[in-house]
Amino acid sequence: MHLTVPLALSYPVSFIPKGCRKPKTEYFLADTFADLRAVDSTDAEVAFRVQMSGDFSQAEGAFEILSYDAQLWWPLRLLNRQDGTFPLATADTLLNEIESGRENFLRLRPMWLAPRRIETVEIREIVSNGYQTALAGAQRKIADYLLLCGGTPYVADGEPVYVGSHIAGIGADRTARVQEDWTNYQARNASSTLRNFCRGQFYRPDAFTKGANRHYIESLRPDLIRVQSEEVQLDAFFRCALEWLETKGKFPPADEVRRTLAIFSDVADQDRLSPSISRDRFLAVNYFMEFVYKSYRRRYAFDPFADFELFARTQKLVSDPCNVVLTEHEDDALAGIAV
Repeated sequence: MHLTVPLALSYPVSFIPKGCRKPKTEYFLADTFADLRAVDSTDAEVAFRVQMSGDFSQAEGAFEILSYDAQLWWPLRLLNRQDGTFPLATADTLLNEIESGRENFLRLRPMWLAPRRIETVEIREIVSNGYQTALAGAQRKIADYLLLCGGTPYVADGEPVYVGSHIAGIGADRTARVQEDWTNYQARNASSTLRNFCRGQFYRPDAFTKGANRHYIESLRPDLIRVQSEEVQLDAFFRCALEWLETKGKFPPADEVRRTLAIFSDVADQDRLSPSISRDRFLAVNYFMEFVYKSYRRRYAFDPFADFELFARTQKLVSDPCNVVLTEHEDDALAGIAV
């Protein structure tokens, strides 16, 4: 079943203001609708139970991860600006946020921008209007990533693992730009969490037994633990490298940074269900490491990713799970880069 809910849509418009000659881009707000999935509690199955230790109340610290429609669903948490926490959401808080867009939960605009209504602006000419693209993106996020189960909001995420002092999900979505695309990005977007993912420093639910003052994951469906560690590491490293490149456009040597970023952007924009995604990301990461070696380690005795050892662990990923075989030329190239 689907509920049709009001949606406050932020969308970009490039326009020339009245009395001006040069175009500018602003985000505007429009009222529209989206479909939100809603099912009975009996339609989903409890796959994992999580008990958080530390500064959590009993209600906040214990929660269940559901399995429904070949996807794992975590209880949704929304930002409380008064104390900076992420308490469990209710159906009312979720619907209010979708309708108001106040906290930019779906990240339909840059976080620092406050949109206004387009009818309040005097416009000489509209150069481009991003309404339809933004609407399609917002509707996809709501339809794919959000679920009301028994009246409780859930968000699509992955298998729970222990990582650092947190519990995070792995393998739910291989998006490259997590902060832009992924609805439940808070835990996995922390730099410490990404670094642990890159290093393979995370642990499956069966790694620890239940104990006092310690997080605990109880697995009721061990058959749903499927994601390979190599895939998690590869995607985390790819995101780290992509983010680094996107913020270093003027960093020397600028031409080589832009050339490497172009390669990463092409791979980042490809279909995440593509059977070649692991191979393509692996090749991009190795190209990046060759670039780092030539431009920083050799030239400046500096390596922003010196502590990551990814290559041996990801070699089998590109040929086994995804059924992608490297060509002899690619294999020789990677062997040389990874030394």
